[in-house]
Amino acid sequence: GQQGQQILEHAGADLVITADIRLILGARFLQGPERGCYNLHASLLPRWRGAAPVVRALLAGDDQLGVTLYRMVPQLDAGPVVAMEKWTPPSTVTSEQAEEYLSLLAADLLERMLESLESGDPPQIPQQAEQVTLAPRLEKSEGWARWESSAVFVDRQVRALHPWPRTRTRVTRGGADQAADEELILHRVSLVDRSEQVAAGTVLEVTTDQIIVACGEGAIAIHKMQRNGKKPLEMADLLRGMPFEVGDQFHGREGV
Repeated sequence: GQQGQQILEHAGADLVITADIRLILGARFLQGPERGCYNLHASLLPRWRGAAPVVRALLAGDDQLGVTLYRMVPQLDAGPVVAMEKWTPPSTVTSEQAEEYLSLLAADLLERMLESLESGDPPQIPQQAEQVTLAPRLEKSEGWARWESSAVFVDRQVRALHPWPRTRTRVTRGGADQAADEELILHRVSLVDRSEQVAAGTVLEVTTDQIIVACGEGAIAIHKMQRNGKKPLEMADLLRGMPFEVGDQFHGREGV
């Protein structure tokens, strides 16, 4: 925050390098260091400028993630690009895993470019304004499972929103002795090759270790889930204390 900016101002540094900075530094400060101010950002700029680039990239289904080193300007993540490192993540990657790996890429990228930065004359390529996309801060309300969307998107949600705010859902189960409406957290799912003409969120099949649920398009298998106030469990363990039936209904906050 403001305190961090004051520390930077009083340091009197010739070169400033930050990582994942959440400040927009003013022109007066940015013009101070003789060799410039640079930031490492967890996206392939100009795609995903903003506070939540990894989450937004995973939600959008980007094939490539990466890290960009750029010279800071008073506008958010808009400065000229010095260098970038690309990465093709596995299809099962979560935001937590991606951010951990990208931090290693960022360290390697900085080590490779440090001599050029210290020289005061690194390569700088302007960002293309027409390619800009924004990555606004994530809101907790975005954590509700969107069963009406495709199975592909629900899978992205579960991975992108891990570890926060997680992907939550409500479920209405049919058994007379069961809780009528309970909130759950989805921890691990996978895509299944199945499509039936039923309402999105309908349980299609229950096995000993997974539940298959219809989405607006396609279906997913739930492998790990968490009840409110409980620890996450593999489905084989959760089903022992929370039985499901074909026809039970998952839905979002508004019953969708």
